[in-house]
Amino acid sequence: MPKHPTDSGGSTFEKTFTITVNDVNEKPNLPDESMSISEKAAGGTILGTMKATDPDKGQTLTYSFINPGVLQQSFSIDPSTGAVKLLSSNLDYETTSFYSLQVAVVDNGNPSLSDTATLSINVIDEIEGTLTTVDYISPNGDNKNDYWVIASVDLYTDYRLTIFDANGIMVYNIDSGYDNSWNGKYHGKDLPVGAYYYVFVSNQDSSKSFKGTITLVR
Repeated sequence: MPKHPTDSGGSTFEKTFTITVNDVNEKPNLPDESMSISEKAAGGTILGTMKATDPDKGQTLTYSFINPGVLQQSFSIDPSTGAVKLLSSNLDYETTSFYSLQVAVVDNGNPSLSDTATLSINVIDEIEGTLTTVDYISPNGDNKNDYWVIASVDLYTDYRLTIFDANGIMVYNIDSGYDNSWNGKYHGKDLPVGAYYYVFVSNQDSSKSFKGTITLVR
């Protein structure tokens, strides 16, 4: 048993003390976030939600963009929920494929505290309009137009490509995953110069198809 301190006369004194721990406001935590959206998405589409945590239970958190003029761009954020929304269908991958926005969250403590995070938005490229491709190839080994090239070919991985000569004889076929590698050969031999015709069709939706002419020169 521990001994109590005594005075010179050997007497002791005891008293109970109450210690109160005062709660203080602690700042919220808002992690960085990454979201993606199709360039064809309609206005009003929800990309995702910024989610902050706060050690102080029951506090109200308010979200906002820091970037000047961001509301005049393409996105908004719900002050109460942190939901990020596309304002209008004006995205264009070829013009802007990536947005970096700064988001702030503020609690309602006294005094109020805040945190900031980076929201990265990736715009997904989509197939639009006509097929963008070269209309001729000259496979002579000079590294210029040696192959029939489709722009953004990775968007067409589920498309079937068939190429015919002027007599309707198939000279090239691939069920999917064309990789811009056709160089005017058939069974390893050079095809004659002239006009060739391609049919490029989606395996998922046959209404999505492209047809055209390839001129082979040497």
